[in-house]
Amino acid sequence: EIILERGAYLPMSDGTVTLNYSMDKLEGIIDISGEVTEDIGNAPSEQPLPTKEPTNDEPDKQVVDPEKPMVALTFDDGPSKHTERLLDIFKANGGKGTFFVVGNLIDNRKQTVKRVVADGHEVGGHSWSHRQLTKLSIEDMTNEIMNTRAKIYSVTGKDTTIMRPPYGSFNDETRSVCRDNGVVMINWSIDTLDWKYKDADKVYKTIMKD
Repeated sequence: EIILERGAYLPMSDGTVTLNYSMDKLEGIIDISGEVTEDIGNAPSEQPLPTKEPTNDEPDKQVVDPEKPMVALTFDDGPSKHTERLLDIFKANGGKGTFFVVGNLIDNRKQTVKRVVADGHEVGGHSWSHRQLTKLSIEDMTNEIMNTRAKIYSVTGKDTTIMRPPYGSFNDETRSVCRDNGVVMINWSIDTLDWKYKDADKVYKTIMKD
């Protein structure tokens, strides 16, 4: 399995691409003498869909006052090396977040995704390989959404009915696929452009201003 991370070899809109080759075809091309792990994840089409209700051991819910202004903290593109740090920050300072995860990254960080749920945070899908959904067929779009949902369920025992489309890009077909599968699409009301500026003060000021 060879993973081409989005933006490194292909256009960002093509997402992360996974190439699968048999060992005999790779021999003589790359060094395959190292240890091979069995648990390297499945292709999206191989993911089972949830067939039973999630477990009932819900984490403690926070009391929310709807009369007060609120900010929803959401994090995309994980699980990654940054996710554990974010969870540690929440643990030290309180509050909960929503983590929109990419399906083909989960197998390498299963414990991190389990911790998101165990710590009482919300987890949602962010497609299987971060491809722009509006450029896909109905079938491929459905697989991107539902196989990520299935992977989250298989790892955490929790079904999720929320997803965030990569790049915030959606159309009528995306709405239709989500509606037909009981999934709610979640975008954002304030675009902080944190990925562009990487400046905490600027992000904070943008949020507070808007």
